[in-house]
Amino acid sequence: SPDILKIDVEGSELDVLKGSTDFLSEISILLIEVHPPICTADQIENFLRSFDFARCKHLERPQKKDQDLVFVKQRHLNSASN
Repeated sequence: SPDILKIDVEGSELDVLKGSTDFLSEISILLIEVHPPICTADQIENFLRSFDFARCKHLERPQKKDQDLVFVKQRHLNSASN
């Protein structure tokens, strides 16, 4: 199974994540392009918290309202800091 998953679905990010709950346990890193106001970074972060993901990076593009987010499993963050 893949370690990294990139999601760019023009506003349906939360729907894709909700439909991928069985698969999320196998992913270590998520790269997600978010398209507010359809879906927000906070909505994505709140949903992924229950799957042990933490937001590591949040990049905004001034020319658009789109945001690029990077989430990593907590266990990987903890092992990297030790």
